[in-house]
Amino acid sequence: MAYERKTNYTRQQLQESLLARIEEKPFEKITVNDIVTPIHLNRSTFYRYYDDKYQLIDEIERNLIKELNERNFQPWEMFDPYNSLDQVRAFVTESLALYQERTQLLHALLGPNGDHSFEERLANEFKRNFRQRFPDTTPELRLIQEMMLAMSMQAFRYQLFHPTEITPDQMIELILGMIHDGPIGYLATHYPDKKR
Repeated sequence: MAYERKTNYTRQQLQESLLARIEEKPFEKITVNDIVTPIHLNRSTFYRYYDDKYQLIDEIERNLIKELNERNFQPWEMFDPYNSLDQVRAFVTESLALYQERTQLLHALLGPNGDHSFEERLANEFKRNFRQRFPDTTPELRLIQEMMLAMSMQAFRYQLFHPTEITPDQMIELILGMIHDGPIGYLATHYPDKKR
């Protein structure tokens, strides 16, 4: 039991150190020494747990995707017209809580220095869940899936990298307005003086 706790603690230290290094420089340029030195471990300790930095980041990403699935986090659902006002509010509130809980992790992985394949991995997971709900494979449905995914991923990234620019209530109202009126209709209603 004590050995398992120590193992988990060491893994957590290595993961947190890698995420901190990603905030400083691109993942591709990070070495094992960069990871272990700040936490006063040596390379042999690292290799006791991981084959290389790619296995380490893979574990971090898999754990995050597992957590997102356990919490049933599907960003495209915020634009699902079948959701009620209360469902959208609950989804956005839960999303914002997730951002706050996992800010360092998400910021590192999705930021400019992160593992560039992670966003694609995340998008593929969301697509898989979308296809479970809408299993048809018509070209129209695939295009709708791509559009909803792109819109929701950009909203997700915007909230992550600009957390103080829009309040949760503003985000909810914006999403509801776009669901109800569409993006062009929303712009015409809320920014009428910008019409040509």
